Amino acid sequence: MTEQSKHPDLPPAALKPEADPETSQELAIVVLGEVDATSAQPRARLLQGRFPANYFIFPSMIFNIIAGAIAVLFSFNNPEWTPWSIGSCWFILYIWTWFYGVSFKYHRQLLWWSSMFAIFSLSIIIAFFCIDKAAAQYGPGPDGLILRDADFSLWISAILTMLASITILSHFAFFGRGYREKK
Repeated sequence: MTEQSKHPDLPPAALKPEADPETSQELAIVVLGEVDATSAQPRARLLQGRFPANYFIFPSMIFNIIAGAIAVLFSFNNPEWTPWSIGSCWFILYIWTWFYGVSFKYHRQLLWWSSMFAIFSLSIIIAFFCIDKAAAQYGPGPDGLILRDADFSLWISAILTMLASITILSHFAFFGRGYREKK
């Protein structure tokens, strides 16, 4: 069998007789698409985590933004909290969530663990204060202390804050571990 019959799509000029490999400067003929049995098979490319981190980080950020907005609206209507301090709490939680995503993407273990600790502890503290303030209690009024009714919006804020924390914790504990194949 001749070289032309093996590779009919190559021009005849490309099919020169094999030269002496010790003296020739020409390389062997390479035909794209053929697999050489001696060549190494391409390795599968792996990505970190069972699922992409964005499936967990962005919903957590959205939950934090909504929970913070609800708490800030409560603080505008009641003199018990100030909007700046409440907004800064959820902003710090949002920033730590962003740090978690960056540290996971760039494999920074110390920042990954510390951001998870900060997110979880800050979420528990914020949710505790929301639940504490959601109950009916005495608060400042124009004529002294007045009894304020229970506020359901702070319960929603606490639930969304803990849901954001649980979303990140699930990624940290299970979904962010292991590897998946790149498609």
